[in-house]
Formats: sequence, C-alpha cells, structure tokens
Amino acid sequence: MVQLLPQVGAVVVGIDPRFNCYKLQYGTLCMREKPGCIFIATNRDPVGRAGCMVAATCGSTERGPITVGNAQETVCRLNVYCPVFCSFLIGTSKMCMVGDKQDADILFGQNAGYRTLLVLSDRLISLVFEFPLTLK
Repeated sequence: MVQLLPQVGAVVVGIDPRFNCYKLQYGTLCMREKPGCIFIATNRDPVGRAGCMVAATCGSTERGPITVGNAQETVCRLNVYCPVFCSFLIGTSKMCMVGDKQDADILFGQNAGYRTLLVLSDRLISLVFEFPLTLK
C-alpha cells in the first residue's frame, strides 16, 4: 500500500522525462484521498510534452487542473508582480510576445494583451514549405 505524505496539498504535473505509473498513481491517490488537494498543470502543450502527462492525470483523477503555463491568462496577469515590468512601468500594450507556436506562445500573448510576433522556426518552415527549395 502506498503511504501518502501528510504535507502534500497540491499535485503539480509538468514535463518530466521520468514520468511513470508510480508517479501517476501517487498523484491520483493524493487528489482522491486528500480533501482540498489541488491539481496544477504547468502547461497543456500537446504531443510529447507536458500535455500527455496532464491528460493521463486528468483521466485517472476524473478532474481538470488549474493550468498556469502556456496560453493561460493566470500567468499573464502575474506580470504585474514582476520587478522587471514594475521597475520600468511597462504596460502590456508595449510588450511583445515572440514565439513559434500559435497555440501556445501567440495565444499567451494575446490573452495578456501583448502584441505578438510569430517567427518561423525550422519546425514551422517544414510544415509550410516543401524541401528542397529550388530557385529559378
């Protein structure tokens, strides 16, 4: 039988290259057996990232997380407390989120009220263009 630590008040799921069935079981038991145990996801990026681990935890616990990472307004609003932003008194309308993922980086910036700039990374370029390119 798994012994749950009494001080656990939240289960945080994010990118973990050592994620395994034991960790999934332990997190699930904490959320099922401890009233008030919070489920937090660092982000829900799809395919091969934290999203897979979050989805497994959602399935085993039958509940959704509070997501505090990519594309979440919760984190965008936390910039008010960041000393860099406060020291320069930069409003969100003067900020720009630069990223190569529309579903995460750009959505994050839009939710925060930032200007956004989508850059074409190797991953995006390969989806948009066929290689090798030929010049005429």
